[in-house]
Amino acid sequence: MILSNKNLIGLPVFSKSGLLLGKIKSFEIEAETQTIARYSVKTRNLIGNLLSEKDSELIVGRNQVISISEEKMIVDDVLEKIAERARSAEPIRKDVPALGSKISINDNRAQ
Repeated sequence: MILSNKNLIGLPVFSKSGLLLGKIKSFEIEAETQTIARYSVKTRNLIGNLLSEKDSELIVGRNQVISISEEKMIVDDVLEKIAERARSAEPIRKDVPALGSKISINDNRAQ
């Protein structure tokens, strides 16, 4: 199947689990192989809020694309993988200050 840029721009992008991530905004072509290298996906507000950005975009590499048709693109479940990584990460220690936090040191030595 051959899809034109008119078919790709605006095409809905779904995760494997069925979550609507957004729509294809643009794509980049690798000159040497004349293949699409990556897609830029304008996210929906929900995804943008999860990423802490109002109007954000996701960059989807061609190796993350599971399937593509005239109706939709399905991509690997990136959000699920991020959630898994967060769950398996070492818990934050409360006795160690976070980066960027202010630390107050009281020096009670007599002078």
